[in-house]
Amino acid sequence: MLPFHLVICDDEEAIVHSLQRQFRRLYPECRISGFTSAEILQHQLMNLQPDALIADLKLQDGDGRELLQQMATLHPHSIRVLMSGISEQAPLLDALQYCHRILIKPFNQSDLESIYDCLQHLSSLQLEHSERRLLGQLTGLPNRPEIMLSITRALAEETPDLQTIADKILEDPALLTRILTWANSPIFGFQSSTEDLKTALMRLGLDTLNHLIMMLSVRQQLMAYNHPVANQLIEEAQALAHHSSQMCSEMALSPRQRNQVIIAALLHNLGKQIRLLEYLHTDQTAPLNPDFLSQRHVHLGAGLLLLWDMDPEIAEAILRQYQDPQETQTFHPAYLLQRVHQKISHQEACL
Repeated sequence: MLPFHLVICDDEEAIVHSLQRQFRRLYPECRISGFTSAEILQHQLMNLQPDALIADLKLQDGDGRELLQQMATLHPHSIRVLMSGISEQAPLLDALQYCHRILIKPFNQSDLESIYDCLQHLSSLQLEHSERRLLGQLTGLPNRPEIMLSITRALAEETPDLQTIADKILEDPALLTRILTWANSPIFGFQSSTEDLKTALMRLGLDTLNHLIMMLSVRQQLMAYNHPVANQLIEEAQALAHHSSQMCSEMALSPRQRNQVIIAALLHNLGKQIRLLEYLHTDQTAPLNPDFLSQRHVHLGAGLLLLWDMDPEIAEAILRQYQDPQETQTFHPAYLLQRVHQKISHQEACL
């Protein structure tokens, strides 16, 4: 495999050099190109073939959002990262449709490792060109809701501000209702109900909340088409989550393990949902071939989670959900999801 090529653009030369030094120290095999001018980079972007572009939001001779938009057209297979100060809210919301993740300044080593890990994971998926193009261009895919940016910003802080996130959710009564419904769902194993949003957020945790909001966003777009296959996919995910919850109770798993398994179950057919959205978004006149949804759907689902900086363990669980449980480490979400599939298959065989 060829070394990854990272392109960095910031009008502050010190930041470009700092990022280059950090990436070279962590990953000496990487090829890294640095630019302090958006205009110069735009002229060279066609020939660079970068695996990832990290661009600052505010540039003296351009806009990081325009660079990312150009990247989505020229190199849809690349990871697009927008750098920004933590106080810049409105421009980031506009950039969500062009970038895969936000790099909040000041960033640390784990942020850079996350970008490189994403490149490695996506490379190991060996997605077909059409699949990477679909994920990269977001054709027919859900754009992340505004609240996901608020969660990303909160997770970047040492002490996440739950009140800020709660206030943002309160602005959307429909989302508030859905989150409270999930926070009180027996699937997550809580012993009592709550109507207090901050209590609900503390119960779920920000990572679980992030995944739930993504799931709800995809579901909302699917349900808008009122297509029978969409309802079937949602019901399948709900049923698998129910079985997963039962198994978690039997094994007395920790809340974190339980949440990971349930989220993995709820998102286990995310790739099929992506393909269905692509079909509904483009051409509904041709008959829907069931093989179109099933083809490599686990790769697509895992790929989208990795691009959006979701939990890699959940992405791995989705990717490996149909493998032999004996080949996976006990209590890893992949192992637990495999066990659920195996249990369901056994029950169906006995009917």
